[in-house]
Parts: sequence; structure tokens; C-alpha cells
Amino acid sequence: MNNKSVLICEDDEGIIDIAQIVLSDKGYSVICLVNSYNIYSVIEAKKPDLLILDLWISGTSGEEITRTLKADSTKKHIPVIIMSAHKNGPAIAREAGAEGFLRKPFDINELEEIVEQFL
Repeated sequence: MNNKSVLICEDDEGIIDIAQIVLSDKGYSVICLVNSYNIYSVIEAKKPDLLILDLWISGTSGEEITRTLKADSTKKHIPVIIMSAHKNGPAIAREAGAEGFLRKPFDINELEEIVEQFL
């Protein structure tokens, strides 16, 4: 079992449930948020090894969270994967500084592969 943690910030509880089950089965500790209102305090307290952010979520968008983290010298090392069904999602993620992009709906194997790629 590994000791890596993944923070998922996603407003679709079905997606959270699937991602949490899949990643927990792979040995990751999973932290889930259904909005981004307190994401910065959760990141500070839990120090996740990877973030999976919904592009558009209640509170601060995944794009803005990524830009803020990548501008912070103490947090820019944390890999960010942005998730979205938006057709411009990959470009938005890249421009924000995210290391990866996961198109919704995603295949379970795609989720496992992209998380393993960055952890």
C-alpha cells in the first residue's frame, strides 16, 4: 500500500464516489470536496500529493485554483489534473498550468493511468 494522497474537488457526487472507490482500491488516501470554498485550507492541512479539480465548480473554478497554486512557490510542485466535459477543457487546463487533463465522462482505466503517471 502506498501513502500518497489525492484530493478530488468535484460537485458530481457520482463521479466522486467512483473516483474514491477506484483510487482507494489502488491504495491512495482520497480526500473529497463537493465545492472549492475551503480548498486552500484543506490543501494546507492535508498536503495532498495530487489534485483532481473540476473545471467549473461552486466557489473558485478549477482553472483559477490551478493558477493560484502554480503561482505559490510552496505549492506549485503539486500536480494538478483538471477534469471537464468542456470541448476546450484541455486547452484551458494547459493554459492554467495543470499537468494533466481528464475528459468527463472518464474511463476507470484512464483515471488510474493519469493518477499513476503523476504519482
